Amino acid sequence: MDDIDKAILRLLEENGRMQFKAIASELDLTDVTIKNRIMKLEDSGIIRRFTIDLDYEKIGLPLRVTIGVTLEPSKIQDVIEHLISINEFNIIWKTSGAHGVNIRGAFRDHAHLNKILNEALNIDGVREYHLSILDREVKNKRMI
Repeated sequence: MDDIDKAILRLLEENGRMQFKAIASELDLTDVTIKNRIMKLEDSGIIRRFTIDLDYEKIGLPLRVTIGVTLEPSKIQDVIEHLISINEFNIIWKTSGAHGVNIRGAFRDHAHLNKILNEALNIDGVREYHLSILDREVKNKRMI
């Protein structure tokens, strides 16, 4: 990956729908060159997917949380497979340190959150969990 690839990635991080022609114009290259480089970045796995950044409040899920979960070591994979099945959890990380798993999720309200927590985390293999309500996003930018 060279400086041109990094420049392409920076532009796509700002706007994943940016057209090849616009990227090419910004970087003073041809759109064919940009298309080929993006395809190469996809083929190599550097670009894994194109996605959207949702405003959860506007889609009726204003309560955002992060949850650190402490697990029984012998049950880690079972718990992770269970957590993956819960739609309200949009990010799940296997981690090291105090918690074996960190989760981020979005909920309609506290009743919705409590219902999901009771279903998701009152299972064999979960020792304890620590929940934080996300107050406001102060930075959401990649590092390219």
